[in-house]
Amino acid sequence: MLSTVQSLAVIGLLIAASALASYAYERRVRRAQQAQQARETTDAAVSARVVMKRGMGLFLMLVALPKLLNLQSFSVAFSRYDLLARAAPAYAYVYPFLEMALGVAWWRNAAETGRRLAATYVSTFALMGISLAGVLYALWHSHGPLECGCLGTVVHMPLSLVTVLETGGMLLMASYLLWSGR
Repeated sequence: MLSTVQSLAVIGLLIAASALASYAYERRVRRAQQAQQARETTDAAVSARVVMKRGMGLFLMLVALPKLLNLQSFSVAFSRYDLLARAAPAYAYVYPFLEMALGVAWWRNAAETGRRLAATYVSTFALMGISLAGVLYALWHSHGPLECGCLGTVVHMPLSLVTVLETGGMLLMASYLLWSGR
């Protein structure tokens, strides 16, 4: 298993790669749009919100992929600490697909506003809220180390504060965007 510092480094690298890739993609899209349009735009700078949304989408897609590589072992590991997966084992099999779908929705709808985007925020809030409750419960009541399913079972990472920070961060981002109305 990875140590807490190594786990934090892996998650940090994924977040940094997601943010960098989404920033580069958004800049490329903006440049292409500007090249096609002769008129002057009012928002030439890359929007921080769009970069944040694309980064969230890319991050969710990246963390869903290893889970999908070995769905069976992920579902076993996930069921050890997720409250809903314990109650309904099928949820452990569906979770990576939900995460991937949310990642695609965040990426696809990054420049939009409205109901579709609000549904993405609410869905992310619900999914991450349920996950965070399970992680906190497991950390509080566990009698030994549990393997985190954050990156599937490809990377053996312990359930720890890193898991709380990752899930809590996504929950906070979805909350902020939902209640800020964008």
